[in-house]
Amino acid sequence: MRVLVIGASPQSLENFRGPLLRAMVARGHQVWACAHGEDQYISDFCARIGVNYQPISIHRTGLNPWRDFQTVRQLCALNKTIKPDIAFAYTIKPVIYGGIAARLCSVPCIYAMIEGLGHAFMPVNSLRHLVVRIIAQFLYRFSLRFNTKVFFLNPDDIADFIAMGLVKHDKIRRINGIGVDPAYYAVAPLPQRCVFIMIARLLGEKGVREYIEAARILKARHPEAEWLLVGDADDNPDSLSTNEIEQLKQNGAVRYLGYCPDIRPVTAMASVCVLPSYREGIPRTIQEAMAMGRAVIVTNAPGCRETVRLSPDEILDKNSTEVIIGENGFLVPVKNVEKLCQAMERCLADSSLRATMGAASRRYAKERFDVHKVNKVLLAEMGL
Repeated sequence: MRVLVIGASPQSLENFRGPLLRAMVARGHQVWACAHGEDQYISDFCARIGVNYQPISIHRTGLNPWRDFQTVRQLCALNKTIKPDIAFAYTIKPVIYGGIAARLCSVPCIYAMIEGLGHAFMPVNSLRHLVVRIIAQFLYRFSLRFNTKVFFLNPDDIADFIAMGLVKHDKIRRINGIGVDPAYYAVAPLPQRCVFIMIARLLGEKGVREYIEAARILKARHPEAEWLLVGDADDNPDSLSTNEIEQLKQNGAVRYLGYCPDIRPVTAMASVCVLPSYREGIPRTIQEAMAMGRAVIVTNAPGCRETVRLSPDEILDKNSTEVIIGENGFLVPVKNVEKLCQAMERCLADSSLRATMGAASRRYAKERFDVHKVNKVLLAEMGL
């Protein structure tokens, strides 16, 4: 079959979709992939694995009607040239505009993956934010009506999309994250001292300010410990300001490492991976850290809570205001620095706990988040 895969970031085709693209090619399908802009490295990567890379203009953020119209126009031209049997899109703009273009060009089967609700669906904090949400809801509702199937990563996103009338229940298929390769993200030895790491775009909604504040509080009590932060600024309106980033670089509590294209070496430096996010699909960086044998501290929020395994007889209270201890890590309330500090101090106090939880993370990652298991489900659902 002829398959068109639509993403926004070229790098995501290798980092997040590489195993899926390889699996499609291995099954004898003709595969094209498109993302924003020329990228020689990604073009070469795609060529090596037998995929045709086609650059288009599809900006990941921002609402510009003329620019977005050009995106749909380019996608229509690409569909007319390729004549795919299947279009598969992921992240918000590819899902919306890729779905519309595929429908306009009568692509027989259209699939979308909702990797998280994104900034538009966070609590409204301005008139502009409200307008963006209304537009996003309208576009999702219009685009997803044409889809054969819509893949979700967590039950909260499913419930919200149904409640907002954005997708019909019979089109939904839940999968276990986008997956990671346990062989690529191999277990690394734990450092002797306690080192925390947060890997995320520098957005307020990722909980980066809470992480920095918790590090500031605890560094005074535990000078032997270390807090690392990996990630880059973003053109998202919720991104840390230039001034905040400069202050971060001068902050003695957190060691800021900037953007790292390969997170394995920096994850190996740490013993606990932290993500105090307000909401996720299922966070990829946490899945990667789990595969590498790291304990995790995440929020009791949609998508995040799916990465901590509780004991079989424990029922999760989604509204809990306390720290919840799981087999492989901790759940803390959203936006609660005090409870985040409590979970960190439990890790600081007990090296054997860090090791036990890290081993449990590895087992859970192999069981639930193995990319080969995830892709098997995706390929079966798409008839590939």
